[in-house]
Amino acid sequence: MTGPAWTPSGGGGASELPVTSQTTSFTADITDCVVLCSGPSPFTVTLPTAAGNAGKFFIIKNVGSQVITVDANGAQTIDGLANYILPIQYDAVQVLSDGANWVVV
Repeated sequence: MTGPAWTPSGGGGASELPVTSQTTSFTADITDCVVLCSGPSPFTVTLPTAAGNAGKFFIIKNVGSQVITVDANGAQTIDGLANYILPIQYDAVQVLSDGANWVVV
């Protein structure tokens, strides 16, 4: 089942994205979209499966001062790699499911 990439708000053409803030290791739910990460120590955001979720995207942003690791689900990859590192504050990555893996867009 694929979750919506965005939800239109009433009128004006604006949209709202589901936002969650995390401070420790976290497995994203398919209904999440924007994940803001800050914590007292480095941690990992694990993506849900890309399989069967083509078109779903996530934006993960490091809003703190610790290293954030974005981890693909199981044997899946992010642009061919097992994970993606956000080493410094304000780094971000947007990933999109191609139905089998995650790609950086």
